[in-house]
Order: sequence, then structure tokens, then C-alpha cells
Amino acid sequence: MIPEPRRYVCTLATIFVVIVLAGQARPNICEPPAAVVVSVQGAVDAKRAGAADWQPVAMDDKFCAGDSVRTSAGSRADILLGDQSVLRVREQTTLVVQGPKDEGSYVLDLLQGAAHFFSRQGARNLEVQTPYTVAGVRGTEFGVEVGNSATTVRVFEGSVHAANSAGRILTATSRSRV
Repeated sequence: MIPEPRRYVCTLATIFVVIVLAGQARPNICEPPAAVVVSVQGAVDAKRAGAADWQPVAMDDKFCAGDSVRTSAGSRADILLGDQSVLRVREQTTLVVQGPKDEGSYVLDLLQGAAHFFSRQGARNLEVQTPYTVAGVRGTEFGVEVGNSATTVRVFEGSVHAANSAGRILTATSRSRV
């Protein structure tokens, strides 16, 4: 039989281990998730809204509004957004999943780097915000690249409305605008 003080210490140690292991799990506290990882190649990390540290991303990881994703050099990820758009994140890109803005639109902040969007199936308008412009689309395939001082929008199919403080443009199929 274990002496009383030792049993007390063992019980406390067991409780501590359970708490630590539960804290390392990747809980999905939003239902439905704002986005789901469907492909990862290389080093892709996520920082949960309100968290301080970046953690490695794995297949089927789920993101809530406000979660950030970044890809390292030579890395990429495919992410299924909550509106059924697919986002192919290129290397050295950082973005924030904002999720639904209202019943009619879905928002993503592309802070740096580049991404290719397939939003043909989405029932909502997809709004991509960058430091230099906002691009709004529906039923479109397009790419957005954030440079040091500008954003480039390339449209492969459909059309994209882009706007910033300098004005608005409509970019149609097979066109690029800065």
C-alpha cells in the first residue's frame, strides 16, 4: 500500500499530465470551421486567434475566424474555405482566415505572398483583403499577389472587382491589374 503523502503526490502528478496533454490538443472551438486544410507540402504553420506561438499545420486541421496561416520557402498548402472556395497558398505567404462577413460574403486577409483562388462553387461572394486593395469575386478563378508596395490581381476565369483608396476596377478573364 502507498503511504498517504505519496498517493497525494501521484494523484497531483496524474492530474497535471492530463491537463498538459489536453492543452496540446488542437481543439476546434468553432462550428462549422471557417477553413480546413486539404493539402500540406513543406513547412506550413498556424497561429490560432489570440495565441502567441505558431504551430505546425497538418492535414484536416480546422481554422476559426482570426486564425493565421503562413508558409515557408518551398512550401505550400491547399485550404478549403467555409464557402467551398479552394485556396492554394504559395510559398512565403501569410494570411488570416476571417470567415463569413455576413450571409452574402466570405473574407480572407492576404498579408503577404501569393495565393490562387478557385471560387466557382461558392454560394457567397469571396472578399480578399490585402494591405493595398480589396478584391471581391463570385464564381471565379483568380490569383492575388502582395508585393512590397502593391497587390497584383490575375483573373483566369470570370471577373474580379478590386478597389482601394485610389479607385475601383473590374478585371475580366485573362487580365492582370496592379
